[in-house]
Amino acid sequence: MKQLLLAAVIFCTAHVATAQTKTDSLPQVTEKKMEKDGYITLQGGQVMLVKDSKAEKLEKDKTLTDGTVVLLNGMVKKADGTSMQMKEGDRIYLDGGMSLSRKDKETVN
Repeated sequence: MKQLLLAAVIFCTAHVATAQTKTDSLPQVTEKKMEKDGYITLQGGQVMLVKDSKAEKLEKDKTLTDGTVVLLNGMVKKADGTSMQMKEGDRIYLDGGMSLSRKDKETVN
């Protein structure tokens, strides 16, 4: 009986240790990190650059690290040649990633 209990404890300990190392090796990208690095959003019909939780009006077209260009009128031209118009609340992260506004997410679901 003691051997069975000892084997169960060893198995559980090894399983927990393995599970923890797997998740630690994955890159952790959080909303807070994205907000700190910065993003471009459409607020009140104006294209705004948000960095370190401070928003300022975009003064000129912005080219992102992946080649995407955000124009002052909210038009987004991706590096692959496609384009889209930003909607209120959309976010374009400075690395080119995008996040739909809450309203658009509700319509999709």
